[in-house]
Amino acid sequence: MNLEQLNRESTFALLGPGFRDGKTSLLTGLREPESPSALAFTLLAFEETPRPNLDWFTGDEQYVDPIPRDGKGILPDDLDASGYDAAIAEIREAIGRGEVYQVNYTRFVSLGAARAISIFRALTRDGLAPYATWLRLPSGLEVVGASPECLFRIDGTRIVSEPMKGTARHEDEAALLGSRKENAELAMITDLVRHELSTQAREKSVRVLEERRLVRLPYALQTIARVGAELYPGYSLTKLLQAMHPAGSVVGAPKRTALELLSRLEGAPRGAYCGTLVVRDGDRATASVMIRTAFRTSAQAPFRYGTGSGITWASDAALEFAELDLKVSALR
Repeated sequence: MNLEQLNRESTFALLGPGFRDGKTSLLTGLREPESPSALAFTLLAFEETPRPNLDWFTGDEQYVDPIPRDGKGILPDDLDASGYDAAIAEIREAIGRGEVYQVNYTRFVSLGAARAISIFRALTRDGLAPYATWLRLPSGLEVVGASPECLFRIDGTRIVSEPMKGTARHEDEAALLGSRKENAELAMITDLVRHELSTQAREKSVRVLEERRLVRLPYALQTIARVGAELYPGYSLTKLLQAMHPAGSVVGAPKRTALELLSRLEGAPRGAYCGTLVVRDGDRATASVMIRTAFRTSAQAPFRYGTGSGITWASDAALEFAELDLKVSALR
């Protein structure tokens, strides 16, 4: 099945290679899974509290690798800069009062009349991100994304989380690696992940496996850390999601205070952007952080594409806005 054929399907889930051992898989004919061990997925919107009975979907599976790299850029509306400096100043004031340490502030652009297939091609023209997705759900929600970030991977009872912070152009590698501000952001979020995992994992099993590693994406450089732990047998996936969703890397720290500040400053819900897609297959599960993601709530609505950056006391509003523009360049 090629992308044009896929676009004619009423509901489906295209899942990037990070979810399925390096294989890009496609689920069609979406339905509720009959067996708890069936390959299935669930989507949690940003700030949505996981429920005891999550809405899981399964379908008829086939592999569709490789995805053709024939996409052209989409020119979205320019990011709206109005009020941005004031929002950054308010976040810095909250940091100065000791209420928060870091806050990930987001802006959106409308993609106008852009079709989902065009957005997917644009986001994948330089290669398929590990947690790329194209979802068309029975509710009318449609999500197109090229996320490189993993909230967690579980194999049996072993869990690994890979928080991602710090962004720079390819030519600015030395500046990124030498930035105290970017390193401090990653360290704060890594510590947050350690704490969240410690509430669900065996005592003293949480370990920082990598403090910092450079990742080269087609449009930018980013840095990640890796944190591992051992879960108890019979662990609850719902409780784990309640502890870790939404990801600290797209919220800030402390998480609850940052969420309260963001709900006031951003003015509208983020929806699927910065949400979590969980793919489960028997005793294995993978959850992504849905960055580099566009979504719409119905076939009549335009797609919205979100982009954000981590704000600390050392942040400069002009530089932070330039980082947002760099991230939007994935669609240009």
